[in-house]
Amino acid sequence: MSLFDVAIVLSRSVSQMNIYPPIDIPQSSSNTISKVGIGEDHFYILTRFQDLLERYNKISHIVSIIGMSELSPTDQIIYNRVGKVLNYLTQPFFSTEIQTSKKGVFVAKDTVVSDIKSILEGRLDEVNSEKLLYVGALKDVK
Repeated sequence: MSLFDVAIVLSRSVSQMNIYPPIDIPQSSSNTISKVGIGEDHFYILTRFQDLLERYNKISHIVSIIGMSELSPTDQIIYNRVGKVLNYLTQPFFSTEIQTSKKGVFVAKDTVVSDIKSILEGRLDEVNSEKLLYVGALKDVK
């Protein structure tokens, strides 16, 4: 018998940034995160994003105090790309329609993984990060 051990942590600070669902990604966890459980490509993108998110959280304190101009070029790229993924993860879920006033949409898991991979690889570096808020899939970005 297989059991799932999942902890999703909701965050007031994430909610205050008007990001729904207000999931604290670093604090949330699941025992199904393995190459076998979610697939090799999904696992690679997830673990890569988790590493970049950890770096993003460290440099976001620098940005809030002295601005992005003081970051190294590599850290600027990480900060921008991770910020775009975080905005992208605000997809209009059916469960958040009340908070966001956006009609919920279904986006397939494979599409989400592919879209995040595109963002992390820099294919959307020229797109303003606000355009990724509450979109379904990247194909919906105008």
